[in-house]
Amino acid sequence: IAIQVTVSGVGAAAYMVSCIAQNDGDTDAAMQTYTDQIGSSGFMTNLLLVTTLICGIVALLWYRFGIVKKYDRSKWEAFKVQVNGKNIAKVAVLAIGCYGVALLLAELIAIVVPGSMEDYNEVLGMALSGNEIVAFITVVILAPVAEELAFRGIIFRMLEKNCPLVAAILLQAVLFGVYHMNIMQGVYASVLGVLLAYVYEKTQTIFGSIFFHIVFNASSYITDFVNSG
Repeated sequence: IAIQVTVSGVGAAAYMVSCIAQNDGDTDAAMQTYTDQIGSSGFMTNLLLVTTLICGIVALLWYRFGIVKKYDRSKWEAFKVQVNGKNIAKVAVLAIGCYGVALLLAELIAIVVPGSMEDYNEVLGMALSGNEIVAFITVVILAPVAEELAFRGIIFRMLEKNCPLVAAILLQAVLFGVYHMNIMQGVYASVLGVLLAYVYEKTQTIFGSIFFHIVFNASSYITDFVNSG
């Protein structure tokens, strides 16, 4: 969250300076330009990419040198046994099914919390307003990797060593929801966090939850493609 806030703040400030320069120092005109362009210029998509990359690199280094301190060949062999078509299909089907449940949950949240769907769509629209390929890579590949390393690879691993399993699952799920910083995503991301921890526990590898997360995030693109067809 600290990285998100810092990078977003620096990025927004840099964009504001650019707007001031465009308007020859007229701050009122610059503010209007900033308001008009920030959500549709693609800047937020690029900023999301940078933020996700930084978070991912920090999480990867922490996970590799702080959590997985020693290479264990036996775990690698056990992982290879689990990687088969049947298990991959199970995780994929579960992820797609959970995406459908998330859509229903989002509708319920929109009813209970008026305006939450509009706020969510505004945030999502700004984040995906830029290059479609950059947005896809960020949302479907980079974000799942970075978030799984951070929440299941680091936070969950640390929590389960110091508290009961159920408490560890619930705590990391709540933190995962808070990380998304809006009500709509916060609620269903918390539920998703529980399922991701379950997948991690069942597969005993971070790759299991990463794959689940990738399929879940890709489901929105699959749904849009099917609907457009």
